[in-house]
Amino acid sequence: GQPELLADIETVLAASRHLQEMISRVHRRTEDLALRLADADPGELIRETAASFAPLLGDVRLRVDAPEGWRCRLDREQLREALANLVSNALEAMKGEGELRIALRETKRELVIEVRDTGPGMDRKEAARALEPFFTTKGGGANFGLGLPYAYHVMRKHGGSLHIAGKKGEGASVY
Repeated sequence: GQPELLADIETVLAASRHLQEMISRVHRRTEDLALRLADADPGELIRETAASFAPLLGDVRLRVDAPEGWRCRLDREQLREALANLVSNALEAMKGEGELRIALRETKRELVIEVRDTGPGMDRKEAARALEPFFTTKGGGANFGLGLPYAYHVMRKHGGSLHIAGKKGEGASVY
């Protein structure tokens, strides 16, 4: 018997259905991600991506340790976008000061790209949820919580993985 309340409930339900459809579309798009693999130097790609952030650094010190000479089959554009998402997240977290380190190193079985910041870090619960679409620790703005899930998916499509490490108050590393 309360038409205003019923109208409000219908509005909430419509918004919920719309959000669910948006999530489904994002999920379908990431599942359908097709890689265009080509021979490339990942160190060069890292240096180019890092250089594109120079105007946004503020007082952040950027250290890049990406040796030349590695050749991999990878999708340059997808990997560049994934790396840019990681760098962008790190810079946002540091709020214009601190140190950002991007490194490429070799282990016995793989090449590892690490993006390490000196921002506020994440606790285990936040780190575990960070790969969920639409999860974000940042309020408002243009951040929709899709950068890390996208980067995770790109790395998985390349046959790799993506991990987050760090502690609250001690920065974070994504590798």
